[in-house]
Amino acid sequence: MKRNWLIIVAATVALALALVTGCGNANGDSDADAMRDTGAHAIEDSAWQITIVSPTGHETVMTIESIKAMPAVDMEAELRGEAATYTGVLLGYVLGEAGIEEADTVTVTAADEYSASITGEVAFSENTILAYAQDDKDMSGDKESGPLRLITTDDTPQVWVGQIIVITVE
Repeated sequence: MKRNWLIIVAATVALALALVTGCGNANGDSDADAMRDTGAHAIEDSAWQITIVSPTGHETVMTIESIKAMPAVDMEAELRGEAATYTGVLLGYVLGEAGIEEADTVTVTAADEYSASITGEVAFSENTILAYAQDDKDMSGDKESGPLRLITTDDTPQVWVGQIIVITVE
């Protein structure tokens, strides 16, 4: 009886390992490749993450921590007559880190499913960022706009999507 139990456990472990190592996305890349240098534990432990979907359907997951580690820029922008300084990362840089170098349209979707689309030209502009701070104040606690918000001076503020969870590139 004990031997049968060991065989069942060994077979279950072997099957589980085969399933885990064989898993990948539609492009045949492993989940580790899709997460790049962020690592599985970093994704699981992150306070916020976004998924970037390429024109081919390849998905790259990035954490708020990995985005904050990218080169930061400050940008002045005005919303409802009030000027502010936003700190974040150029959207074009983030897309480049996901292996995307050009786009016709980029759609940004929030946690509440609100979305807005911008042209590829606006997405790769030096005036379009994923902001994580406003006037030197971290936006993580901002329930409406944080922790990541698209900010651009090349389009209307209606495209300033907050609480970003998905960026889809076409």
